[in-house]
Amino acid sequence: MTFYRQQYRAPDFLCQKIELEINLDKKSTLVRNRMYFYPNPNSTQRAEEIVLNGEDISLEALRVNGKIIKSFSLQNNELRIKSASKLFLDPFQIEILSRCHPEQNSSLKGLYVSNNLMVTQCEAEGFRKITFSIDRPDIMSVFTVKLIALKKDYPILLSNGNLIEEENLANKMHSATWHDPFPKPSYLFALVAGNLACNEKEIICSNGEKKLLQVWADKGNIKKTTFCLDTLENAIHWDESRFGLKLDLDRFMIVAVDDFNMGAMENKGLNIFNSSAIYTDQNLSLDQDYVYTERIVGHEYFHNWTGNRVSCRDWFQLTLKEGLTVFRDQEFSSDRLSKQSGKDVRRINFVNSLRSSQFSEDAGPMAHPIRPDSYEAIDNFYTSTVYSKGAEVVRMIHTILGEDKFKHGMDLYFKRHDGCAVTCDDFVGAMQDASQIDLSQFMLWYSTPGTPILSIQENFDSKKNIYSLTLIQSNKLNHVSKKPDLHIPVKIKFISPNLKKPVCQNGISFNKEYILNITKKKTKIEFQQINVKPILSINRGFSAPIIIEYEQTQKDLLEQLAYEDDTFNTWDIIQRTYCLIILNKQKFGKKFLAILKKILLREDLDAGFRSTLFNLPAESFLAQKFDEYDPEALLKNIHFYKKQLAQLFELEWLKLFDAMNDGKKYDLTPDQINRRALKNKCLDMLLWCDIDQYEHLAIKQYFSADNMNDRWFALCPLVLQSSKNFEGVLDDFYHQYKNIDMLIDKWFSVQATQLPKGPDYIDQIKKLQAHPDFNIKNPNRANSLLSSFSYINTFAFHNLNGSGYQFWAKSVLTLDKINPQGASFLAKRGLDSGHWDKLHKQCFYNHIDELFKNKNMSKNLLEIVRLIQNIKRKNSL
Repeated sequence: MTFYRQQYRAPDFLCQKIELEINLDKKSTLVRNRMYFYPNPNSTQRAEEIVLNGEDISLEALRVNGKIIKSFSLQNNELRIKSASKLFLDPFQIEILSRCHPEQNSSLKGLYVSNNLMVTQCEAEGFRKITFSIDRPDIMSVFTVKLIALKKDYPILLSNGNLIEEENLANKMHSATWHDPFPKPSYLFALVAGNLACNEKEIICSNGEKKLLQVWADKGNIKKTTFCLDTLENAIHWDESRFGLKLDLDRFMIVAVDDFNMGAMENKGLNIFNSSAIYTDQNLSLDQDYVYTERIVGHEYFHNWTGNRVSCRDWFQLTLKEGLTVFRDQEFSSDRLSKQSGKDVRRINFVNSLRSSQFSEDAGPMAHPIRPDSYEAIDNFYTSTVYSKGAEVVRMIHTILGEDKFKHGMDLYFKRHDGCAVTCDDFVGAMQDASQIDLSQFMLWYSTPGTPILSIQENFDSKKNIYSLTLIQSNKLNHVSKKPDLHIPVKIKFISPNLKKPVCQNGISFNKEYILNITKKKTKIEFQQINVKPILSINRGFSAPIIIEYEQTQKDLLEQLAYEDDTFNTWDIIQRTYCLIILNKQKFGKKFLAILKKILLREDLDAGFRSTLFNLPAESFLAQKFDEYDPEALLKNIHFYKKQLAQLFELEWLKLFDAMNDGKKYDLTPDQINRRALKNKCLDMLLWCDIDQYEHLAIKQYFSADNMNDRWFALCPLVLQSSKNFEGVLDDFYHQYKNIDMLIDKWFSVQATQLPKGPDYIDQIKKLQAHPDFNIKNPNRANSLLSSFSYINTFAFHNLNGSGYQFWAKSVLTLDKINPQGASFLAKRGLDSGHWDKLHKQCFYNHIDELFKNKNMSKNLLEIVRLIQNIKRKNSL
């Protein structure tokens, strides 16, 4: 069934409050649910029945206003109760007794078992697997929840809001009652029950109120949650100071869970996290893991206002909460850094990820606006477009309005809509009204799929001393009939280093950054009395998520690089130069190499920035330059140039590697993190230069490192390239860390991405799949092997004997029987197939018949498989 945004209809009934009494048992949990409904005054018609959602649960009893009801129908996961004697014209109560079976629930949606915990995941449609309800985001209710369980098995009972009562009951049972005073949709309901330890602290907010912060985890890992707890406190204080948004509950809780489909979930007052996202330790975590933990803890807390206090009217508005909150977590993460160079590198890393993944999505068969128009399974639309591009759209609003007006817009948004389920239009409307800046054209970003292209044409007439710049916007998505002109805010600067007198025309001054609001298909700017052509620095800081088409030779790029003063554009110029060289199979120019060498050895430059400059463009980014491409040939080409770069600077890598090994004690200061990044970049390049000659450096670092970051980045290149002694190091890693799930996930992953040494490589993957530590039911473990192999190991996945494709298809079907959400994510790998060359396409489709012929797949997977079948038809294969 396909759902369409334009078919939205307000619910016939609203639910003022929900009272749950849940008798927890992993085999069979009994749920008593009292819902207090009233007719929706904004409904367009009077309903003759109420329809409640329920999935994989059994109905035991049903009462309306205290009376047992037998006249109902239950089919297709819908409980329909007809009105009798105008029963539903006034407020009414429905009480339902139902039963669910957590231990049998492998989908990890609804109520399920993770190790010895009972835990919930209700976004997007998981609440219906716990009890019958109107399970949609525009039904916002005040929840009171009583949890009952055997105390020895479940001593800790947690739910949303504030704890109001605890009781010891007969038969060694006990209960805890929680009340959340703020109305919320059912997808934000949560509970956790089990034997947990707590890491907690009390903080004082800016208004003097005391709040209790708690992180819950199993006893063996509780010490690894200190960074998470400190980050939560930092996020609370940041949201108060930056946006004036305060923690509104007596306590705020985070729980670590081993079996979880996503990174985390923002349930009101009870955030549930994938344990891999918040366990951090010097001997456990990479430097990038700390950055991820900081962002995700911030993200889920910031949802307390942007997502919880103000929620989405329907799932088409998902970017309303996710795009805005990603923008907020990026700002938080950036504000935590004191140096601008650190902020710039953080921004570069995000944009690099966006251009490699989201731009590909925007150009593929699943291209959709940040606010989709239709879907079959909403789980499939938790995408990079909704999240990351959505954040860039919010960032553009911030750019157009400026910080002060943006904050006024946020204030108005909460003033108007606190406690409501609203739309993207409501958010942009608040921004427009608060700033008095017309954003009506800007709203088109919410409905337009594809990545906008901005073509640049420059002309300099040295005789007439006239310089003109023409900017033309376009969209290359073939299936999009309407391609409206977007409002694109572009930060621009005309750099004129030898300017003798100030130039200010058209409201633009040379050598000053300016925001150019492009609103037409074609925009032209002309400057007169210009003696020397200026250097164009455009889309500074990546001010808009667009593709710049600007024909420049390697010489042109290096001339711009000499004067470029925007950190992002400096990185981008080097990336564009790499692209020119790799795609056209050119040589590294002497001037370019001289600039790279100078940058590499400049001690005054941020070490992290220097490291970032030597990352070649990703395969997924370069692939976007082709209509069709050979995946294996492209990656071979990237590897060829990486090896060249490694060999050309061999002495410099060695010198810097020694310099960065300064013997300082491990810490998490930005300076030390950056030095480790550059050191490990040098080590990686030395191993690409000559793995036999420099293997000893990696082995020495692996065994002598006092932190996991250095140990891991010594291990990875050894395994990737199958050095002479990699197996001994890999075995040591396994035996040291075999009881630490997060690290064994990494152990599986690094082997799944190893460069294949023969046609039988898939047998190694199958051996790993049969390993006693592999558990396909655990999302982290499944992803560590199956997703790492399918998405990262280009040569093995695309082997023209078809073994990689066949293994992928079988894995998708196996996983779908256990976890449909995980299966559809893995299946999305096939959405790229229309982009491959004919030989790889043909091989792919010849080896995945089993996937096409299967008639018993989940709706999540079916939606993706249909898209792959459509690609095959379009290619007539």
